[in-house]
Amino acid sequence: LSKTIGAGLPLSAVMTTAEIEEEAHAKGFLFYTTHVSDPLPAAVGLAVLDVVEEEKLVERAQHLGARLFDGLSRLKQRYECVGDVRGRGLLLGVEIVKD
Repeated sequence: LSKTIGAGLPLSAVMTTAEIEEEAHAKGFLFYTTHVSDPLPAAVGLAVLDVVEEEKLVERAQHLGARLFDGLSRLKQRYECVGDVRGRGLLLGVEIVKD
């Protein structure tokens, strides 16, 4: 995760399982940046996560994404050039084909 989680400040996050993290550490994979202990991006990141939670943005993206997916799926049934519609939430892709 990056970009929006920091609201323009240097902040990113990695989401994984405990097993993958342990395996990465066992193989010596550690990655840090110059902003690893910077309190400002950390505070901004927490504020962004608060807004996401308070405004129920995940649920909204799921709802709007379902509406968008349904509309795009109807286009797929209507037009031969739409080969596939796939994705999750509002991150959807439409495959345009020639045949």
